Amino acid sequence: MTTAEQLLTELSAAQGALRGGRPAEARHLALAVLQAATASGALPQQAAALMCLAECESTAGKMRDAADWAQRAVHAFRMHHDVCGEADALTLQAHSATMLGRNEEAVEAALLAVRLLDDAAPGSRQRVRAYNFLGLAYCWSRSFARAHETLEQAARIAEEIGEPGAAFQPRINHFYATVIQACTERALGGQIQSLAALAARREACRLAKEQADSGVMTPGTYIIGRTLWGLMSCIQSAWSGDFAGAESALAEGHGWATRYGMTARMNATEAWAQTELAWARGEIDQALHHAAQMLAIAAPIEHQQLACTAHHLMAQLHELKGQPVKALDEMRRLREREQNIRADSLESRARVVTWQLEIRRSENVVQQLQSASREYERLSLEDPLTGIANRRCFERVLARHLAEAPANPAPLWIAFLDVDDFKQVNDRHSHAVGDRVLVRIAQILRACVREKDLPARLAGDEFVVLLHGVQPQAARAARERIAQAIAGEAWGDIAPGLQVRASVGLACTRPDDTVASVLHRSDTEMYALKRARPGGP
Repeated sequence: MTTAEQLLTELSAAQGALRGGRPAEARHLALAVLQAATASGALPQQAAALMCLAECESTAGKMRDAADWAQRAVHAFRMHHDVCGEADALTLQAHSATMLGRNEEAVEAALLAVRLLDDAAPGSRQRVRAYNFLGLAYCWSRSFARAHETLEQAARIAEEIGEPGAAFQPRINHFYATVIQACTERALGGQIQSLAALAARREACRLAKEQADSGVMTPGTYIIGRTLWGLMSCIQSAWSGDFAGAESALAEGHGWATRYGMTARMNATEAWAQTELAWARGEIDQALHHAAQMLAIAAPIEHQQLACTAHHLMAQLHELKGQPVKALDEMRRLREREQNIRADSLESRARVVTWQLEIRRSENVVQQLQSASREYERLSLEDPLTGIANRRCFERVLARHLAEAPANPAPLWIAFLDVDDFKQVNDRHSHAVGDRVLVRIAQILRACVREKDLPARLAGDEFVVLLHGVQPQAARAARERIAQAIAGEAWGDIAPGLQVRASVGLACTRPDDTVASVLHRSDTEMYALKRARPGGP
């Protein structure tokens, strides 16, 4: 098994442990994969391991660590040009940033994920998930109109996929977002205005839940969804005055929460539901007790949205009890928390900018290496003296044409050129003059053939031209044109008394030819012409 295959196997084991509700085991396996992938330079596996670690920390309620791993995964996928992987990591980054109260960062990441998947994977569960978390980011940013529109779109995309239960997650989050909106309305205006919308969202969620019961959702996502369903139903029932229904829904939510390995986030949400139920019954002291529990659970796991909600609840409850000083003190604590969130958000954005600059530098290095590689390739195929193709290039092109000959029967001719008495040019006029002669001959060859023909210098004073797709008469005419152009050139411009002639052999390729055989025939004809010329060798 290769290293890459082994890393994929270990990653699969980590993801399996995560799906099975064993995030600690998954984290241990993913860290080992990350270390090995980094050491071996396996960027795809490195990106996938970072993503798995982000999911582990998110599952465990460690949202700051989850956000950091997700950001690193985004950049690794981007370096690997894996658009869908990058979008998945952006979605998880958005979710983590939302929990941490970094609302602008969350919206930005989720919007980018959505745009990427709109193009790359329009009919996928990934796209549903991206729209889902964009909706939540809008919701916690208190942009409720955008939240409702986005979550409704997520549900529509899920329904278009046709998988049972795919719409449950966006539907339950739409229900959840409407509860958050109702709480905001109460904090601002003293009363809830969204009870009708809540009832409609709960019904849509119930229908999606029934499909999810026999669907294909992962166990963790399904359990969280069922927990939220029970707890949000408890709040909605409490606000409607159905206390028996609220108690039943609270028990249902609690039962599902206990099935999940890491329950802190759900415990904080359950404390919220208990707060609302006690408040609706007029049990203000009990409601304050549950709100304080909510804050005590949410703060250590840095679920800043729930922590801020707890502060709001306690401030309102103290006002109801006629305790304005305590209410103001709670609002002061809320403002202090919000200030810390803003500072943390700015620090996070600074890290993102640093990583983006690193990516730019890395991409520039890659581009420079690619450019250098192309330049090295060009130089390796070019004769350094004359600037035309060298023997390596010519033989590569000729071999390709010979391989394609059965499918492309166009005639292929080779003109083999040798400068007559070139040694005497060097001996009488100097090697510098000889080099200028070779450069001039290369220029003549370029001028005498078509753009699709290939002139090349084989070695010394030997040149060759590949004539593609010409008939015998045209090939012979090209040979004569080359020989006459060389003979008629004003060589005295290079050195007084200098005269240069060349012999040009010609051969047409045959079905069984190799590069060596066709060059040999054209070379043989060239020497035959030399011998036939008066005074020839």
